[in-house]
Amino acid sequence: DDYLKTFGGLHEWMEATWRAYEGQQIARTLMGRQRIFGADDETRPGISVVVQGSAADLMRASLVALDQAGMQPILAVHDELLTMKRPALDDVLAKAWNDPSRSNPKASP
Repeated sequence: DDYLKTFGGLHEWMEATWRAYEGQQIARTLMGRQRIFGADDETRPGISVVVQGSAADLMRASLVALDQAGMQPILAVHDELLTMKRPALDDVLAKAWNDPSRSNPKASP
């Protein structure tokens, strides 16, 4: 209950969301995926559809964006992604570290 005090509008949003789900029997993520509730189903889990489902949608979109940028994701933990460096970036860094104009070219990155 402390989180409801900390985030003042959260309780009102949750109640309005639940009321809408009770009328529509459908919960949607921010990217449009939906869960349809049967007439006898409890609609309280609809909040999880919006919050957790939208987070999953964003993670999927991030993975696609990384792939399109040529970056290889190697690990996903909760809401974080670890990627391999692009070869072009490796080349740039290697040239920068071996640049004779640097004051200490033997230093390792």
